[in-house]
Amino acid sequence: MFEGVVATILNRFLGNYVTNLETTQLKLGIWQGDVKLEKLRLKTDALDKLRLPVDIKEGWLGTLTISIPWSNLKGEPVRIHIDNVYVLATPRFQENFDPEREDEREYKRKMQHLENDDLLRQQQLLKKKG
Repeated sequence: MFEGVVATILNRFLGNYVTNLETTQLKLGIWQGDVKLEKLRLKTDALDKLRLPVDIKEGWLGTLTISIPWSNLKGEPVRIHIDNVYVLATPRFQENFDPEREDEREYKRKMQHLENDDLLRQQQLLKKKG
């Protein structure tokens, strides 16, 4: 059960940034402490939260490793290590400005923010019950 909760949280977080995330990969290594994912494709809107003046055309993460210290969650940090990042980005020019695309991006940012808030509330409720 706990494995499913952690997999859901990781999928929710990483799903905002990558496209080919496989749930089975997360579940296989989760109790061993390391979750290793390879060849993850970046979404074109992965960096939108940063409001950078660039558009991602293509992007890949070679290897993403998440180390979870199950024996000491309160005392040790969860570590995320990323190897081999490739990003092809172009400047975002005003003449290429597409208001519909920008509205869609803004809507996605707001929805992600709401989902994150909802997840935090759910976690707080679980802590109060348990």
